[in-house]
Amino acid sequence: MAEAANGTATLAGLDLYRQLTILVGQASGTLEKRMLRRHGVTPLEYMALSKLADAGDDSLRMNDLAEAVGVNPSTVSRLMGRLEAGELARREICEADRRATYARITEQGQRVVREAAATFDDDFETVLDTAAVDSRTAALVAVLRRE
Repeated sequence: MAEAANGTATLAGLDLYRQLTILVGQASGTLEKRMLRRHGVTPLEYMALSKLADAGDDSLRMNDLAEAVGVNPSTVSRLMGRLEAGELARREICEADRRATYARITEQGQRVVREAAATFDDDFETVLDTAAVDSRTAALVAVLRRE
């Protein structure tokens, strides 16, 4: 973020951050309701399951999963607790290095990823369409949609 001569954030940087905060709030609320109702997972849980499904052997070290979904290690630990309770993923201790823990997606988790993919994509597109006509977020959506 750029700074003005007096050390305060410039309007452009502050405005962009404000738009981002509003957009994330709108997307989180809408996607959370729809994903939970239709598939029984939150957007963060879906994102984690998708990352695990895309991993070469359907597993990632817990720290790598945390980084991949943009949360800290304690948050990913709680996230994995919820996924384990739903039998969507499980934790495994690495045989070669007993200090390392891996997150592995289950067959049920794979099924949720397949079934929820279209819902997430469609609903996220709807969120962006709505935000594109909202004067508070339209400029950010335009930037995000540039290809």
